[in-house]
Amino acid sequence: MMDRAGQKQQAAELHTLNRALQAINKCSQALLHANDEMELLHETSFIHKKTPCSRQYRVLF
Repeated sequence: MMDRAGQKQQAAELHTLNRALQAINKCSQALLHANDEMELLHETSFIHKKTPCSRQYRVLF
């Protein structure tokens, strides 16, 4: 059985992973709907800025 601190840490990790998955899904949608590379770059940059957990990941363009 997990103690309370372990449960809180696990819940925080799950929340972070969930937000990252949401960002990936939004970027996938942007890839499908973008008309050109600049639009895709703009949209993925916007998603990266607006997704709190994505700030811990580096982005290379």
